[in-house]
Amino acid sequence: MFKAKILVVGPCEAGKTWISNFLAEATESTSGDYHPTQGVRILEFESEGENPSTGKAFKAEIELWDCSGDQKFENCWPALAKDINGVLLVYSPDNAQKEKELERWYVKRKSWKDGTLRERAGKMVR
Repeated sequence: MFKAKILVVGPCEAGKTWISNFLAEATESTSGDYHPTQGVRILEFESEGENPSTGKAFKAEIELWDCSGDQKFENCWPALAKDINGVLLVYSPDNAQKEKELERWYVKRKSWKDGTLRERAGKMVR
């Protein structure tokens, strides 16, 4: 079975934990108050898909690493990025300041991998 380690990164309060929980189909009982992730949370799940080039079905074991956006954990980020297969950059377009932080994350991401990750851009609307 294919295994994939995907980092979910971005500025604080961007919705990384919400997106991670959604993708992993995990539920978290909260009061609705913001509770920042401390360091990293790892969510594991299996996913099925189809290889677009061959049309063959496959199963994958996914590790989503929901990383804190707090700069006090910045020294840990390169270690978290070891052996990654992908990066999901998350930010909230509601705050222009956060766009500057997103650029910093993008630059950091480039130093984690030798450029073999495909780059995709997207915007989430809540």
